[in-house]
Amino acid sequence: TGGATTTEDSITPGKTITIRTNGGPLNVRSAPNTASSSIKGTLASGSAVEATGSTSGDWIEIAEGWIHKDYVEIPQ
Repeated sequence: TGGATTTEDSITPGKTITIRTNGGPLNVRSAPNTASSSIKGTLASGSAVEATGSTSGDWIEIAEGWIHKDYVEIPQ
């Protein structure tokens, strides 16, 4: 489950975002959905990752795959 509050901001390539969950890891998906994507890995809460600049609905692309925006903190 999540707990982060995202700041509405454009996701530019190379922007560092921080993973914020309620303690558990965040699944990194192969596609921007949960229905037809596989789990490629996980990220610990507090991890910092770089966005590619691509988004799809509520999903943000990182080098490793896709993460849901509800679980990230985006600096202004």
